[in-house]
Amino acid sequence: MRSRRYAVLIPLLIAVVMLALLASQAAVAQTPFPTATLLPPFTLVPTSLPATALPTQVFITPGVCPSPLPIVPDAIILVSSGVLLRYQPDTSAPILTYFGTARELRVIGGPTCADGYNWWQVATREGPGWVAEGRPERPPGYFIRLLVLPEGQNCGEAQDLAIGETVELAVGIRVHQEANLDSLVLHVAPFETQVQIVGGPVCANRYNWWRVQVPYQNLIIEGWIVQGPEGVTWLQSPLEPTPVCAPPIRRLSVGGLGYVNYRDHRPKNLRDAPGLDAPVLYALVDGIGFRVIGGPVCRDSINWWNIQILGREDVTGWFAEGGPGDYWIRVAGSD
Repeated sequence: MRSRRYAVLIPLLIAVVMLALLASQAAVAQTPFPTATLLPPFTLVPTSLPATALPTQVFITPGVCPSPLPIVPDAIILVSSGVLLRYQPDTSAPILTYFGTARELRVIGGPTCADGYNWWQVATREGPGWVAEGRPERPPGYFIRLLVLPEGQNCGEAQDLAIGETVELAVGIRVHQEANLDSLVLHVAPFETQVQIVGGPVCANRYNWWRVQVPYQNLIIEGWIVQGPEGVTWLQSPLEPTPVCAPPIRRLSVGGLGYVNYRDHRPKNLRDAPGLDAPVLYALVDGIGFRVIGGPVCRDSINWWNIQILGREDVTGWFAEGGPGDYWIRVAGSD
């Protein structure tokens, strides 16, 4: 009987063990394998930086520069004390030397516009380098001064013209694209054309050149014109139109007496000089007497008299007489 029970239990136990093994294998099969994580590549940092070499190319920083001084290669210039000689034309370029005193140097290149300055390459005992010429509107002005031009480049003395000044052409003049006789001709400005100076002077082809703006129909042509051969100028100040005044008041002359007389109830100005733009000294009310000590002077189409206030010899000035139909002066004794 007992052996029969064992015969039943043993197969049953074997079956239970087999089911347990199958269940554990299924659980293992459902567990995912871990995925590999890729680490970022390492960045190698050098322990020391390489030595910095001087640049072999000239890098130009753009800027707006005035017209350069009339300097050419082989000219001799005087460089002021305190100026820096740089490796290239740039205010951030390496410094080659510092000029403790003024020095005469020979120009070997330039001009180059950078950082708002015109730069010139010069030969020095320290080697070639670049100096800025400065700017006239920025203290202390120019850092360099032209001493001697090379043979065959003497242009004579340039006119004393200011930027923005208007001049009149004494002859018909070609307007060139560059300050050079061989450059492109943009226009031929006729005789008596009024042009505005916007740059210069520049010495080239033995001429002083000025950059000008020339009106032409509805356009403005900008280019370079020559001042003229040495000793001659083709650029003249335009003649101001002669003012036209009515005949001065009759019977009023130097030494005579008069008084202020107006009808618009507005005091009239006594000025420091003849002209409506002259400074006002006093406002003269109706009836003030005066003595004429000078005049008349025609200015702004009005006759002006230099007068001295009666009873106040220290008060003198210029007084306008007005005009026909509205005179502001009455001659004493003419009533």
